[in-house]
Amino acid sequence: MSISIQNQFIASVQQNYERFAFCSKFEKPSFRNQGFLSSAKMVAPEGTIEILCGPPEYHAAIFIECAGNHKRWGLADLIQFESVKNWLDSYQSSTKNQTEVEADIEWLFRLLSEGLKGINEFTWIQPL
Repeated sequence: MSISIQNQFIASVQQNYERFAFCSKFEKPSFRNQGFLSSAKMVAPEGTIEILCGPPEYHAAIFIECAGNHKRWGLADLIQFESVKNWLDSYQSSTKNQTEVEADIEWLFRLLSEGLKGINEFTWIQPL
């Protein structure tokens, strides 16, 4: 991954962390760059959210681990919930003047703050 894409990834995660008020429940994101892969991890007492960005297309992926049951949820797991499917169907991007990485990160934070609402397993994620 190029340095500019890594920087976009880090800046976008930090911006959306503040913008969507995740700072009220999660520690500041920690970042790790390993070759072509960059990751951001946000930790709360109830679990961890990890966002990865790397090959093959440099799109961001999300993984949620709940501390209570140690289950690790990816996007394929999350779309099994009807409310998440409905949210995905109705989502409209606001990608004006955004790079693909920035748009992906915003989409993931919107999924966390809007798409997972009302799902008991993820109430610990919802911003205050």
